[in-house]
Amino acid sequence: MYRAEYNVKDCIYILKHLRREDKIEAKQAYGKHYIRETIKSIENSKSKVLLAKTKDGDRPVLICDAWPASDSNKSVGIIWLLSTPEIEKHQIQFLREAKKEIQRYDEKFGITFNYIFEENIQAKNWLKWLGFRFPKDEKKLTMLDKAFLQYKAPERFEVFYRERKVKGLGEK
Repeated sequence: MYRAEYNVKDCIYILKHLRREDKIEAKQAYGKHYIRETIKSIENSKSKVLLAKTKDGDRPVLICDAWPASDSNKSVGIIWLLSTPEIEKHQIQFLREAKKEIQRYDEKFGITFNYIFEENIQAKNWLKWLGFRFPKDEKKLTMLDKAFLQYKAPERFEVFYRERKVKGLGEK
């Protein structure tokens, strides 16, 4: 799997061939016209969307990005990823690239968050590996966990978030 230049044709391919869980999430976010609305959101974004294809470059696998939660608060980002079932064959490459992408988001945002369909176990495991927290699962709650537990995710969805690591005095 490798990074490719974003283009609408590949994006539409991915949106028409989504993993079941990702399709549920896309429909929750954008309704029955999720393909058109996702394309519109991407094109209206000032951000650089990551598009990944198979190694031989013949098949689009995923699109993802993070953008500001609002115009008034650009330090909080909403992170998202939509993928085809092909991603399951490329998990190691995906996670390597995802770590780089998360570093890029950490440069832009103090906190990234979103909600995920509760049955999307594979993506939840990836997100945990990438350092995201799921307040609903935590035994010892931080202040941010408590704040995000107040976030009203849609039914059968749960919130997750990641706080950019900040070095304190004397840390290297």
